Amino acid sequence: LVDEELRRNLKEMVDEYTNEVRAMYRLQGHSHIVSIQDHLVEELNDGFGWRIYIRMEYLQPFDDYAMTHPFSREEIIRLGISLCEALSVCAEHGILHRDIKPENLFVTENGQFKLGDFGTAKALDRTRSSYSSKGTFSYMAPEVFRGKPYDSRADLYSTGIFLYKLMNRNRDPFIDPEKQIVTYQDREQAMNRRIQGERLPPPVDADGKLSKVILKACEFEPDNRYDSPDAMMKDLKTIATLGSAA
Repeated sequence: LVDEELRRNLKEMVDEYTNEVRAMYRLQGHSHIVSIQDHLVEELNDGFGWRIYIRMEYLQPFDDYAMTHPFSREEIIRLGISLCEALSVCAEHGILHRDIKPENLFVTENGQFKLGDFGTAKALDRTRSSYSSKGTFSYMAPEVFRGKPYDSRADLYSTGIFLYKLMNRNRDPFIDPEKQIVTYQDREQAMNRRIQGERLPPPVDADGKLSKVILKACEFEPDNRYDSPDAMMKDLKTIATLGSAA
């Protein structure tokens, strides 16, 4: 009886994960989302486990790319536009990513950014009343951290924090960009200030226009953020156009 219950619980976990994989097929072919080519679920011979194989396009992890490619303002704006385009497609399919962070971003040979790793993705209609707080604390929206209902604006918040750190010398809000050694206590205090709703200072390397977009995405109250990826993308494209015209 215990063995059968264990097997049933494991099977439910496998089914949930493979459902997330199938969700990615719906996003297939988009230029800013990592493509899954196929997958296979294989039950182990003893009947108490499964192997899940996923074949994806070969890409460079963002962190590896960043080590050899210093980011200009223009490239950070382009990255933001790419993330917004990916999230716009997700929104069309009712999917929240829920874990926007550098580790889940990849880069093609020609420098195109792609969003991947939908392991914590969830259908939007199920998440509106969900209290799950999956994701990564460093980029997590306050309402998600607090276990409150959330929607696609939580992904925009994480995108804003991502861009904020790139324009803040890779430092979280409320951490001195000039400080040489950042302690665990520094990070804890900074996160608590952010989660409690203290207004974020502008990222040190962002000009007024870009800073305004980033800070709007990172507003504490969801109603004060962009209401869609398309709205944020429009402002980023406007800044990019003005920059190239200058």
